[in-house]
Amino acid sequence: MTVSPSTLKALFSTDRLVFPLQASIKKDVVEELATALVATGQLNKDDLRKFVKEIMAREALGTTAIGKGIAIPHVRTDFSASLVGVLGFSRDGVDFNSLDKRPTHAIFMLASPMADKDQQIRILGRIAAVANHANFLSFLLQSKSAQDVVDQRGLSLVIGGSQPKLKDPVMYFI
Repeated sequence: MTVSPSTLKALFSTDRLVFPLQASIKKDVVEELATALVATGQLNKDDLRKFVKEIMAREALGTTAIGKGIAIPHVRTDFSASLVGVLGFSRDGVDFNSLDKRPTHAIFMLASPMADKDQQIRILGRIAAVANHANFLSFLLQSKSAQDVVDQRGLSLVIGGSQPKLKDPVMYFI
C-alpha cells in the first residue's frame, strides 16, 4: 500500500481524534488511545491489554516523543491487519520522556501489521515532518475540540486535502 494524503486523512479522521485527552500519565494516555482504537473498530477489545503492553514495551526501548510537543508511539503487531491510527491532544501536555524534555501535546499512535514495516516508516516520516512546522502545535492548542479543528479545516488540510491559499501554510503539511 502506498502512502498518500488520503491514507493519512483516513488514518486520523474525526472519529479517530481524542480531544482533549483525559489521561495525564504516559501509560494512561496509551490506554486511552488504544481504547479509542477499539471504539473505532481498529482493534479488537480482547487484544487491548496486550496491545498496550506492546506499545509500552516499544516506549521502553526508546521514547517516541520526538520533541516540539509531538509523540508517535507505534508498533508492528499481530493485532492489526492494516495500518491503523488515532491522534490525541493534551492541552496541558504529558510527560512522554521527550527528547527536548518538554511536555507532549499531540500523540499520533500507530499500529501496523508485522509484515508491513515500509508503510509505517513512510508514515512516521510524514508525521515527523509536521513537527518541524512551528505553527502546527499552536494551531491545535488554540482549538477547543476535535470538531473545532475539523470545522476550521485545519487538521483536514494538515493531513491531506486540497491546498488552498492560506495565510498559514501549516494547514497542508502532510
